[in-house]
Amino acid sequence: MAFEECEMLKVLAKHLECCICLKIFLDPVTSFCGRHNYCEKCLTTHLGRNAEKKCPECRESFRSDYKPQRNITLCKIVDVLGRQNWQDILSKNEHSVPQISCDGQETKLDVPVESVPSTSLVQDIKSTLDPTGSTLPVYREQPEENSAAVTFSEEQNVSEMPEAAVGEADPVYMLAGCYERLTFSPLLGHGDLAFFEGNRKAEVRGPKRLAQSQQHRFSICQVMAEQEFTGGTHYWHVDSTNSVGWAIGVAYSSLGRDDRLGRTAASWCLEWTSRRLSYWHNNTKQHLDHARPSRITVLLDRDNGQLSFYSTHDNDIMLLHSVSVHFQEPVRPAFWLYGLQRGNCLAFTGP
Repeated sequence: MAFEECEMLKVLAKHLECCICLKIFLDPVTSFCGRHNYCEKCLTTHLGRNAEKKCPECRESFRSDYKPQRNITLCKIVDVLGRQNWQDILSKNEHSVPQISCDGQETKLDVPVESVPSTSLVQDIKSTLDPTGSTLPVYREQPEENSAAVTFSEEQNVSEMPEAAVGEADPVYMLAGCYERLTFSPLLGHGDLAFFEGNRKAEVRGPKRLAQSQQHRFSICQVMAEQEFTGGTHYWHVDSTNSVGWAIGVAYSSLGRDDRLGRTAASWCLEWTSRRLSYWHNNTKQHLDHARPSRITVLLDRDNGQLSFYSTHDNDIMLLHSVSVHFQEPVRPAFWLYGLQRGNCLAFTGP
């Protein structure tokens, strides 16, 4: 019974965490939407930094005369053990995955995750970081227990792949010729972001003063890559080690200035916030049963309409999520960074 109570406390602690400061609630208040809660200071600061008053999570607009209301129930729950004790429980539970949802409108989606602990496979994937060969293996999920691995030469393209590898529900094509050396576009980013290492690293640095004639591409802490894809198969690696909150995905180049990644029909992303991994599209969230990935590989098959996210860590390669998408416009790699934490950064890895 003691073990069960301990697990219950861990789960409860997750629901007492403010998604802005990523700590246990301090004077929790409820957003205008009535569904999300934040520390009073965090929400006030967030609203003060943005011209448009919207809930940080669901983006529902605030009424101009709305004043955040204190959530008495959450205050009492925090007081039961004390904020520091809850924080200690939360810190010990950093990589665990909650078993219940506090949002009645969201259902947890358990996505199958395949681990491929193959040393040779990992070395092939890492060859894009320190290339020594010309090929990368191709993997696809199979309904049977024994899945096949097929290797293609650099000269092969998607149209030359065997029929068994094309059109599967979850195709994974990792061809050496499809690796993309991406760069962030400062002109397609928010003013709080600074760029380093040849625009291969984006970091939250705080507000910049621009000439009045200049306007940021986004009103929130987002940036797009310089590269745009109208077809073909492409993949790239992103290091998220030094970011407490991020979203990595793709979006139509026409994504709106105020549109957060994954919250519209024009964008798709993997997101890490509040110590949870989720997939977002069209403002719909799917919880993914996986710990925080430190390196994410994004695989885009633009022609066949497939988008996949992988975690590559040590000797494990895991499929995090894969979706079929009927792309109707050119797409760009797109990224969101938690903007209230200076030093948060994402970086492209590879040659």
